[in-house]
Order: sequence, then structure tokens, then C-alpha cells
Amino acid sequence: MRNPAYHGKCACDGASNVVTDVIATSATKGLTISVGSRGLATHVAIQRPRPKDKGVAGGGWWSHTRYIYAVYPDNGGFYDDVVNSEKGYAGSDSDHHFVSEGHAADDVQLGVRREICSCDPCIQGDFARCQQKAVVGLQRHVRIKMKSGGGKRVATRAAGGGGGTTLDALFTSLSVGDNVVVRVHPSQANTCNEEYFLARIQEKPWKLERAGLFSGKRFSRGWLIVRIKWYEIVEVQKNGDRVYRSSRGPMEVINLNGVVKLSRTVTLAPLEEEGAASFLLRVAEHDRIVKYGMLSV
Repeated sequence: MRNPAYHGKCACDGASNVVTDVIATSATKGLTISVGSRGLATHVAIQRPRPKDKGVAGGGWWSHTRYIYAVYPDNGGFYDDVVNSEKGYAGSDSDHHFVSEGHAADDVQLGVRREICSCDPCIQGDFARCQQKAVVGLQRHVRIKMKSGGGKRVATRAAGGGGGTTLDALFTSLSVGDNVVVRVHPSQANTCNEEYFLARIQEKPWKLERAGLFSGKRFSRGWLIVRIKWYEIVEVQKNGDRVYRSSRGPMEVINLNGVVKLSRTVTLAPLEEEGAASFLLRVAEHDRIVKYGMLSV
């Protein structure tokens, strides 16, 4: 077991030693650890659910009160060539808050600032209304150039069940009328607590030659964007099938990076009902979205 380079920042540096310490302590006590990553994670979680000393090293705001352990089978899709940048940006070692703000084929824009914050607006992703700006600093925007070929490996992930594809492949393959899955952003209203949103492609995606405003949002030059029409969920039936209807709202332009990169588009079956057109998402299709789509980068 080893920690990869740049595995975390601030409090994560010290916390990364917890697993190693538990293994060493268990070995001296003669405790048995089950085989495999899951067995190791379970053992460590039982042995060290929280720090031995509360507020260790006077960490103040950064002091841990408990630990959360996770296992990512098959490396969880964390490959260097998915997020490999040519270089970072000056001063990145002093920043601890990073938020993806979308990317084009060859670069990515990040929202960055000195510290993270857990005030209500920040939890909702509304960083402009942060209540702790004097402490955590203002969010800045930087662009990172990706290495050529970055992201190719995404196409091979979740193989065998209709898993991932690349952003470039999605850009060229989408057609008018295709149904797609869109990630739920913290700033979006989600009264039904949906895991994802569904939308219908209204126009083939295009690359912006210059920055501009669409649907009240600003998009930067080089970004890949697409015009969509939302579906609204009506109900989840007893067998798990989900009923949707076409939204009565206007069309909207979104960043193509918000579309989940499934290897094939979503199948909806039309339903004969009065009023707005209704569609059925079969439970098997929902399971495919959750199993593969929620892992896509």
C-alpha cells in the first residue's frame, strides 16, 4: 500500500499516515487483517474511526473529529491520463479550494481560492456569496492546459456494460433528438432529490469561437456547449420505472462537460397520455445510468 503523489492537502497530509500507523500497530498486536483492499479498509475503520487525540497538533479548524474510509474497485477510474495537465499554475501550493468550471477539448477552467469553506452558500456551490470571504479569500479563476491525448483512457472504463466515452467522441456523436443524462449541480433546484437530470438535444454541440452569454450564463472561448430541453420527472412507479414529461420551460444552453459520458444515449419509451408528452425510463436503463454514468468523468 502506498500514497500517490499529491494525494491531499493540509489536514490530509497528516491523515494519510493513519492507515500505515494502524497496520503497524495491528502487526505488533498480532491482529489479523482480511485479504484485499476492502478487508484492509474495514479493519482500519474499526480500529481507527477517529483520531486517538482530539484536536491533535492544535489543528484548530483543520482538526479531525472522525475519519471516513472508502474503497475504489479497479482504481475507481483515477488515471493520470484523464486529468494530466501540462503544468500547474503559479501559487497553487497555497490554494486548497478547487472547483471545476468546465473545460474545452484542450484545457480546463478551475475556480480556486486560499481555503475551503463550509458556510451554507459554499455548500450549495454559490461561492460568490461566501460568508467567510475575509477568512478563506475570494475565488479566482485559472485555466490549465491539458496534455495532448488526455482523457483517452476514459473510453475503456466500465467496459462490458455501456460505460464511458470521451468528451471529443460525445461532441461528434450527439444528434438532435438524442436523450442524455446531465449531472445535478449544487446550484440547481432539485426538489425531487434526483440523482441525475434527463435532457433532449435540440441542436448539435458546437465549439465557441469567442466568449458569450447563453441562457443567462457566460461561456468562455473554446468551450463545447449544446442546446437542450429538459425533462421533468413525474413519478417513480412501484417496479422502479420512471415517468418523465417534456418541460414546459424554454430551451437552455449548457456546457457539454455537464453531460454524462455514456457510450450510448438514453432510451425513453413514449407514453400515450393527455397533456404534455410523457415518456417512460425503464428500471434497467436507470440502473445502467447509475452503474456506469455516475462514474463517468
